[in-house]
Amino acid sequence: MDRVVGLLILPMGLPLCLAWDSIASYAHYEGNAMKDEQLLERIVCDPHLMTGKPVIRGTRLTVDFILNFLAHGMTQEQIREEYPGLSKEDIQACLLFATKALKDTDFMPLGV
Repeated sequence: MDRVVGLLILPMGLPLCLAWDSIASYAHYEGNAMKDEQLLERIVCDPHLMTGKPVIRGTRLTVDFILNFLAHGMTQEQIREEYPGLSKEDIQACLLFATKALKDTDFMPLGV
């Protein structure tokens, strides 16, 4: 049985579970299997922690929280100054997780 590492809510509220095996296979295909797998191990989903959102292991910091900082112009160094327990690899893991989650997601315009 696949271990679920993420849940992405698609448009119209449809959930998409991301399984470790499928994410790891993308990493292997791209030739970075070991590095990608090691980074992705830093991201965990626990239904009892932050309502099951993907978080950085050992923290309550969600992937989307870190991505929001980056999207609004904070550098990795600034984030790490604010949260000294985070490593560069933790932030890279957030970016990789988001990339893998969106890789096979189809987007269709709902109207013009």
